[in-house]
Amino acid sequence: MAGQRLEVTGRDVSVVAVVALLAGVGAAIAGPSPTGATAIDAVLVTVLAAAVVWAGAAAPWWALAAASVVAVVLAPSWPWLLVALAAAAGAAYIGRRRAAVPWARALVLAALVQVFARLGEVWRFGVSATVAIVVLAAVALAGVLRRPGRERRRVWFALAAVPVAAALASLGLGVAAADARPELERAVDKARLGIDQLRAGRFVEAAGSFRAASAAFDQADGALGRPWGQPARLVPVVAQHRALGTSLSAEAASITDEIAGVLDGIDIENLKVAGGRIDLDAVAALQAPLESLRGSLDELDAAIEATDSPWLVAPAQRELGELAGEIQQQRTSSDRAIEAVRQAPAMLGADGPRRYFMAFMTPVEARGLGGLMGNWAEVTIDEGRIQVSDFARHTDLNDRAAGPQRITGPADFLDAWGDYGFRDADGLTRWSIWGDVTYSPHFPNVAEVITQLYPQSGGDEVDGVFVMDVYALAALMQLTGEIELADADLTITPEYAAQFLIRDQYVAYPDFYDRFDALGVIANTVIDRLLSDDLPTPPELADLMSPFVRQGRMAGWSAHQDEQALFELIGMDGGLPDPAGHDAVAVVFNNAGNNKMDMFLTGSSTYDLRPRPADGVVEATLTLELHNEAPTSGLPDHVNGYELVVGAGVNEMLVTVYSQIPVNGVTVDGEPVGIRPSGEAGYLSASFFVTMEAGESAEVVVSMAGSVDDPAEYVRQVTWRSPPTVTSMPATITVDGRPLGEPTTDAGVYVLR
Repeated sequence: MAGQRLEVTGRDVSVVAVVALLAGVGAAIAGPSPTGATAIDAVLVTVLAAAVVWAGAAAPWWALAAASVVAVVLAPSWPWLLVALAAAAGAAYIGRRRAAVPWARALVLAALVQVFARLGEVWRFGVSATVAIVVLAAVALAGVLRRPGRERRRVWFALAAVPVAAALASLGLGVAAADARPELERAVDKARLGIDQLRAGRFVEAAGSFRAASAAFDQADGALGRPWGQPARLVPVVAQHRALGTSLSAEAASITDEIAGVLDGIDIENLKVAGGRIDLDAVAALQAPLESLRGSLDELDAAIEATDSPWLVAPAQRELGELAGEIQQQRTSSDRAIEAVRQAPAMLGADGPRRYFMAFMTPVEARGLGGLMGNWAEVTIDEGRIQVSDFARHTDLNDRAAGPQRITGPADFLDAWGDYGFRDADGLTRWSIWGDVTYSPHFPNVAEVITQLYPQSGGDEVDGVFVMDVYALAALMQLTGEIELADADLTITPEYAAQFLIRDQYVAYPDFYDRFDALGVIANTVIDRLLSDDLPTPPELADLMSPFVRQGRMAGWSAHQDEQALFELIGMDGGLPDPAGHDAVAVVFNNAGNNKMDMFLTGSSTYDLRPRPADGVVEATLTLELHNEAPTSGLPDHVNGYELVVGAGVNEMLVTVYSQIPVNGVTVDGEPVGIRPSGEAGYLSASFFVTMEAGESAEVVVSMAGSVDDPAEYVRQVTWRSPPTVTSMPATITVDGRPLGEPTTDAGVYVLR
């Protein structure tokens, strides 16, 4: 019958029609979704599949056989493989008999339609649909070419009309989309602005932005739903684009309006500290709306994730992807805020008075955590009322102690720092230990040591410890205003405070004890004003102080497990970061000259990683270029060093390198130096001394090497902690000489990828 006309007549017409209809229904049940609308898809697939079977009833046997071979190769499961094999056998039977049998050809093609309707994901998106359409269309076309002329003419007319109708429908959707796109872009922009405002704690402004986003999403939905865009619902692929746009617009309009309503119910002004007191009821009342907000953000994220489809055009995918990224960040912020609200009442004395120790550090005399603890305060909070219950110098704590004290842990702290005065042969500390309590860079360990020492120095048990350096204190002066030091005829402004506390105080107060009094005046005044004035809202305070938290200049710790988990969640715990299976390095300086020469310390760091995957080893070289710019005269003895133990202007420091791979050698200006290996907080450590005369420099080279499971993956990310020195030390991180990221230029923890 090849090459001959084949007219379906008589009883075959009815049989072919029934087979075609059943084949169409079977294909629709398989669930192909050319438009994304269930009802339309069912009708469209049924009609198209039936048309293919009707046309294929006249197809040559070899076309059916070729299609059967493709079906056998791509059959998604054993049952459908059997169906494809049966179709191949039927095609071969028809070819062997050389008979017309239109009903048999229709049955073969009906079976093939069922297989192709269920191919699933053959390779990439759209490949299975393309294969099915191409193969079945080729068989149908071969059948049409064998139909009588009148039937062929009807088919050609229909085939010509379909693309014209599809083009007109697509044009109508294009007009509707052109109207909707500016509104959709405006909606995304407003939603992103709302998230930024929400992150900054500007809830009223954020509510307005989300309400504007809702209106814009609603207008976009209305534009896509206009009459001239409706015919596109019948056009495969085009309909998918329209369905995604309308579903996103409608759902996002509802959710963003819901978010605006939640934000309207949040009065952040009630959370201000007013006259040293915070309203605990207002804090507790915030939990429900914050949880509702988090739920709405989850819904918006889910709505956007549902549009993450290959049907969506690239520009829309990009814009929505950026919005989704910001929503994820805000969800994280919301989680932190919810947990803070849960823990805040207890931390603020709702269940009984809370007592906290506050340490004020100065980096002019380096310590691993950031600097010498000069002053300290004890803060008591009861039912939201905050007051300072004690305030003094660290030397007063030494004086209040009956003698050497005992520290029982943490074990890794004692292993790392016990030999530096924290534990002698009898398990006792050096008498003047309070000046060195911030030796470790891992604040949770420092805080636990403080909680043990403080009761032995005349204090009470504390519930937590906070620490800040002079830069953080100067930032708080933006809230409390300038301070007059009448005895020195000086006005300490917020802008001048850090410079005064770090350098100029030593000129203004050459007498050792006068300087102590001045520092006490400044720190105590700042605290008193903070507790007597009305403070900004918590988000505004967080915005002011978060840079110092990131830089390691401010941290908090709680003796209560849930509250400590909160500090870790918000990144305020001040601990050495968990490298999570990647590389991590921290450089630590501790002043060993009993002077203030660290105010003149400058330098830079270079850290180069060299993975050797074949050996399962990673090598690294840390190079520190250090400079001592101190003068040799013109400074009081307590700046140069008590009793001039190391000489005027000399900077003697204990350098400790924390790492994930062992240190196997250190040189200073090319000469090997001895190292003391240890470890803390999941890191290995190596300590050594470096001494620089005034005006001298030193090049420190630290060599490291160690075995890791996957060297290539290990160096893909590096966590770097810079020491919070007076003058920041830029650090460059490289892998085989290639920069891993931009050089870090400030103190703090950085994760480079």
